[in-house]
Amino acid sequence: METIMTGKSPLSQDERRLRDAFWLALIGMMLVFAIATLVGLRIKQTPDIPAVISAVAALVGTIVGLFVGHHLGSTDKEQAFAARTTAEAARDKTEESKADTEAKLRMALAKLRPKEALKVLAEGESLGAR
Repeated sequence: METIMTGKSPLSQDERRLRDAFWLALIGMMLVFAIATLVGLRIKQTPDIPAVISAVAALVGTIVGLFVGHHLGSTDKEQAFAARTTAEAARDKTEESKADTEAKLRMALAKLRPKEALKVLAEGESLGAR
C-alpha cells in the first residue's frame, strides 16, 4: 500500500539499517556540536572546553558505534543462519537420495540368486576398499 501511494519501492532490511545508522550518526554529531556551542558560551576557561567536548563526543561515538556494530553483526548472523538452513536442506536431500539408492540396490539384489548376490556384494566391498 505504501509503495502505491508514494511511488517508492520498500527498503530492504540492510538499507533500513544503514539509513538508521546514518541518521543516528548525524544526530550524534549535531548533539556534539550543540553541546560544544553551549559549553563555549557558558564556560569562560579555555582548557575546560575541549575536555567537555571530547567527553561528549566519546559518549556519542560509543553509542553510535554500539548501534552500528550491533546491526551489522545481526545482518551477518542472519546470513549465516540462512546458509546453515540451505546446507541442512542439501544434506537432508543427499541422505534421502542415498536411502533411495540403497533401497533400489537391495531390491535388485533380492532378484538375484543368493550366491550371485553375495558375489556382487563381495565385489562391491572390494571396490570400496580401493
